[in-house]
Amino acid sequence: MSNPNDYEEQQSSFESDDIEMVDYDPSGSNFQSLFEAKKKWEESFTQWTSKNEDLDKLIRKSQLLAPDYFCVLEWIDYSRLEDVMYIDSKGLYEALWIDGSIEKWDKELQRFVRNDKIKVGLQYINKDNLSKVLFQVLKTNYFDNINSFTYHFEFNFFFFLFNF
Repeated sequence: MSNPNDYEEQQSSFESDDIEMVDYDPSGSNFQSLFEAKKKWEESFTQWTSKNEDLDKLIRKSQLLAPDYFCVLEWIDYSRLEDVMYIDSKGLYEALWIDGSIEKWDKELQRFVRNDKIKVGLQYINKDNLSKVLFQVLKTNYFDNINSFTYHFEFNFFFFLFNF
């Protein structure tokens, strides 16, 4: 990915099974910044893993095919959450996400600008049900509410984060 005109090639070269993202106009004023952000995401693919191939694939696709910064999923380390509190018996928790979600791409600094700490909800996902949850996320294009996934290694389960 060295040129914004490679967008169509990038979109078709990445497997598209089960995921559909809204297409956007590459002539828009924000396209170059979004292209640079996608390049940064792609460069980071080898620096993280959820240890679940399907989840990694979903997150990476959402980043490469995102029409803007708000329709993207991220993998975050559980250590980036603090004040995690249990809310109810349905596996709901709340926490503070130390880094916050992506606000925009800083072209000069070549990095993401993030919101300050934000309160998020966490939904427990049993590892055995992860595939079913991922299917529901894909089926409903639920990216507006879910912005990240994390994994608690000590307790051996996943969470998805959502706006609280």
